[in-house]
Amino acid sequence: MASKINILCPAKLNLFLNVGKKRKDNYHELDTVFQRINLYDNLHIEKAKTYELNVLGDLKADENNLCTKAYRLLEPFLKEESVKITLEKEIPIGAGLGGGSSNAAMVLKGVNELLNLNIPKAKLLELAKTLGADVPFFLMPKTQRAKGIGEKFIEMHDFSDRFIYLVNPKISISSAKIYDRIDFIDSYSAKDFLNALNNNEIKKIQELAHNSMERIVFKMHPEIETIKEKLIESGAYLSLMSGSGSSVFGIFEDKSQFDELDKYFESKNFKTYRLKTVGREKYV
Repeated sequence: MASKINILCPAKLNLFLNVGKKRKDNYHELDTVFQRINLYDNLHIEKAKTYELNVLGDLKADENNLCTKAYRLLEPFLKEESVKITLEKEIPIGAGLGGGSSNAAMVLKGVNELLNLNIPKAKLLELAKTLGADVPFFLMPKTQRAKGIGEKFIEMHDFSDRFIYLVNPKISISSAKIYDRIDFIDSYSAKDFLNALNNNEIKKIQELAHNSMERIVFKMHPEIETIKEKLIESGAYLSLMSGSGSSVFGIFEDKSQFDELDKYFESKNFKTYRLKTVGREKYV
């Protein structure tokens, strides 16, 4: 029986994000498309007598860490054993890439498996929902359209192996603060966008792409809008800010422009990544 487990925690992109009306519980209605990319944090979980969290990277290992919050939700199911978690951070923080949510989801999944807690998937999803709107996605297969507050899923066709150029301007943005600034109701639907995406209708994809958060974040940080403009100018057939920012991605048909983009964004002292879209990853 294994005494430890190593897990990749993938980042995500929002290929589409419509923010609708605020509900009575103060969450906004969402219509979004979640997609994994091959940018990962590394999570190492091993059996221990008492809980311990170590973080290698620019993130505090305290009770506010989503790894710890996820573990606390599992405590009622534990018997005598606990775990020591070591988190190696590679996904930028406050970047709209879901790193913390991915960490939380993989702690739920990993601890459940390592300690043989036998918590059913439906219960794990219920626990994940309490940690954040995008946490359940990381327990789901494939690309997902999510509605409600992000917890109602519609599975999409596989959208793997697309060339992604990702730019992080090294600005950390609080999702909560962006949501607090929302004073509008959008009514864009992901349906037509997904039809264009599924049919690879390049012209329609960019025309129908939408992220409600951009209008707020671009006013706060105009340099983020400039990133998007540069990616489109360089041939991206889909370019959006992911989530509430600050990262911006472009999806390209090939990588011919990537060397030029490297030079341009390095001159701005931005962090760049050459990535691909991926399906659900297994433990490694």
